[in-house]
Amino acid sequence: MFLWSAYGVDYDVGESFSSFTLFFSCGIIYFFVDICWCLFRDRPARPLAWARQRYFSMNSLRLAIASLPAIALCATSIPLFSSMKSMMPMFTEHNWDPTFIARA
Repeated sequence: MFLWSAYGVDYDVGESFSSFTLFFSCGIIYFFVDICWCLFRDRPARPLAWARQRYFSMNSLRLAIASLPAIALCATSIPLFSSMKSMMPMFTEHNWDPTFIARA
C-alpha cells in the first residue's frame, strides 16, 4: 500500500467488494450446479441426507474454511492489479496501449 500512497493512487475498496461479490456468486452457482448434477447422476434414496453428508460434513466444512484465504487473496489482488496497471506511466514510458486498442 506504500507504493500506492507514495504516488497518490487510491486503492478502491469498492472494487475489492465487487470481486468478493463475484467470487461469492460464482461459489453459489457452482454449489447449485454441482448439487443438481450429483443428484441427477447418483439419484440417492434420501437426497437431503445425502446432501447433508456431502456438503456439511466436518471434512467439507474444513475444506471450505481452508479455501477462504485463497479466495480473499484472489479477490483483493484483482483490484490491485488494475491499480498497478494504471500506475505504469509513472514508472516507465509506454505507448503500446493505443496499439492494442486500435487492433480491437
